[in-house]
Amino acid sequence: MMLDNMWSLLGAHLYGSKAQDVADNLVKIFKGLQQKLFLDVKESFKLCIGTKDMTPLLPVLYALHTLHRCLSPFQLLELVDWMFKRVEMDDLPTKISFLSVGCALAADAFSALSFYFQQSSGNRVPYDLFWEMGENNVKADIFEQIYSKVVGFAENYEIDCADRSH
Repeated sequence: MMLDNMWSLLGAHLYGSKAQDVADNLVKIFKGLQQKLFLDVKESFKLCIGTKDMTPLLPVLYALHTLHRCLSPFQLLELVDWMFKRVEMDDLPTKISFLSVGCALAADAFSALSFYFQQSSGNRVPYDLFWEMGENNVKADIFEQIYSKVVGFAENYEIDCADRSH
């Protein structure tokens, strides 16, 4: 919805090549923000694994959750995959907490993809720009990989957030 609102504001005031230039700049700026946010998440996640304290991760997780409809769901799933690979088996309560974070982010990505595929072609335009969606950019393998891991974690550790819906 946020992308729809930004797109409608952009389209209402600008036309032609000027609108495209503004849209391209907006996408470029947002992609920089997304990269910075993902780097912050990775740094915080590594810190949290080392200290076994989730507190430093909360602000960036809130930002990810708030922006999940604007972020590329496939890049978000790649971030989740990165997180899952870093979780160690040291102690079960900590592991479940870190897996739950990954599962919650995966649920956000799945929700965004579900929303996208329910839209008509014309309503997908802002998502196509921000997410770089298209037939060649749909990464079904990462979707399937993360979905399988989430289901496996949910079965093994009885993680409730693995099947939550928005």
